[in-house]
Amino acid sequence: MNASNIFNIDFNEITKTKHELISDILGLDNITQKIHYTPSEDFRVRLNDKHKQLSEAAPPDKEIYTSDATLQWLPTEMVEAILKYLTPMDIMSCAAVCQKWHEMSDNATIWRQHCRKNQWKLFSHLCEPCLLNSDLDMSQFSLWKQCFLTYSRIRNNWMEGNSWQRIVRLDSNYTNVVANSSIIITWFFIQNIKIYKVVNHTVIEWQSFQPVLKRRPIESIIINEKRNAFIVIQYGLLQFYEETIVNSPSKRNNTNRDNELEGRGDEMKTEFVLKFCKSFDVDEHNIELCNRKINNGFQEWYERNVIRCNVNLNVKFNHGNLLYVCELERKILYVWNINTAERKTVINLGQTVHKFYSKSNPTVLNFKLNKSKIFISIQISNTIYLILVFCQKTFKLMEQIKVNNSVHDFHVNNDYLVLDMMDNIRFLQIWETHSFTILNKKCKIIGDNENLGNILLVDNEVMFHRDNSVIIYDIKRKQCSTYPTYKIGTITNIILAPYNLFILEYHMSDGKFVYCLYDRVTYRWIVKKFIMSFKRKPQILFLNLNSIIIKEFNLVHYFTFW
Repeated sequence: MNASNIFNIDFNEITKTKHELISDILGLDNITQKIHYTPSEDFRVRLNDKHKQLSEAAPPDKEIYTSDATLQWLPTEMVEAILKYLTPMDIMSCAAVCQKWHEMSDNATIWRQHCRKNQWKLFSHLCEPCLLNSDLDMSQFSLWKQCFLTYSRIRNNWMEGNSWQRIVRLDSNYTNVVANSSIIITWFFIQNIKIYKVVNHTVIEWQSFQPVLKRRPIESIIINEKRNAFIVIQYGLLQFYEETIVNSPSKRNNTNRDNELEGRGDEMKTEFVLKFCKSFDVDEHNIELCNRKINNGFQEWYERNVIRCNVNLNVKFNHGNLLYVCELERKILYVWNINTAERKTVINLGQTVHKFYSKSNPTVLNFKLNKSKIFISIQISNTIYLILVFCQKTFKLMEQIKVNNSVHDFHVNNDYLVLDMMDNIRFLQIWETHSFTILNKKCKIIGDNENLGNILLVDNEVMFHRDNSVIIYDIKRKQCSTYPTYKIGTITNIILAPYNLFILEYHMSDGKFVYCLYDRVTYRWIVKKFIMSFKRKPQILFLNLNSIIIKEFNLVHYFTFW
């Protein structure tokens, strides 16, 4: 429905209210222009009298640019009801009529409704410059309208494969890299930690520092997306770093980094500062760390005793402020509160398993989280596997799921638990996570299991690829569908993307790797060669609504769709 159809009403057939009499002025001038016969003198007199009568009843407005710009005389509720029937394109057309219509078209209720239809939330910051559409001034729009236009622009850039690229060259070919939407952290064995920051969609070198223990290997670094902080695990020591304001813009030193940031606005100078340092050991008397003051209260940490090294660690943040660290070899799960720097609990998984299997030697394989539960996979023997489920609030054991087949991997969301299992053939076993009832005991995956790729659990669908096809299993309908893909090479990976999209990674015959963008509704390709081709095996470090960060050998590629 467009704007012209709304006002296509015969006013003579209905009883007119006060507001409807006023709105009649919208068409009076057009009526006189569309009469094709010569009107009589009596008709002209009656028409002029009616026009004069309605003109006197209408409120005067000096800011009206045209004779048709009288929509503002209607009540606000009526204007909202009319504009809700229009598409966003029609509303933008109405906003171009005059200043009054532009103000009414910026109504937050209307644009909030269009955002919620697409399940789009309000952005926390929207005043960043637009690289791909620099001619669009977003500051002139209301917040919800600005949000809708931003989401729409990013979605169109995804659909067209239109991105802005930045490349960062690393110091070493074997450098470890982790990233989120605002920072990229690199490190190599015992060298310094180097941080690159994304400022206005530009990657710059931000900070470099040594971890707490010198000449000790860094085992892993985990980034907390919500707090712009990260955890460094080094030789049995947990170090929490968070971005902190160090001084005001007026006290900035004239350094190279400040020169790089010149022209980007008067932002507060921030650095990542060590907030706390804790040991994994329950008995902390075995570890002794000392600190000494150097120049203006700066503390340098040094090691007095040797700290044991944790080799196999699995670390995850939950949706709040809890950090979960699982020592796979010692079969212990630590839970830390990063706000208070306190260890909330320690779960001994070995003792928990011995309550059910006293003579077993269990092996902890992996653990994953949803919003309220902790899922831990444990191997008891070659044929017996356990899935232990703990509550994230009380940390008590809620359920144990025993399976008599080899568990290759498992995937979990808020509603379903999918076990990827092997018993001569590869199959899926699906559980419901609220009542812990089994929904599908043995869903066979037809085809060559060796060429079967990774599995994605998306809402109520299980996605995986085999050869040159994408296979979708609908959990509710219990149906399996196969969709052929664009045959340009061998599929090596499947990646979930925003806006109901997914990306397939192809290995070409010439050795290059190419990404192809597909629609998750129709399962048809949208962009055949998405982003760019890579000469070496790429690794996707981070992907969100408006950016992708990919590591290729000693290069880090930053793509933004903003």
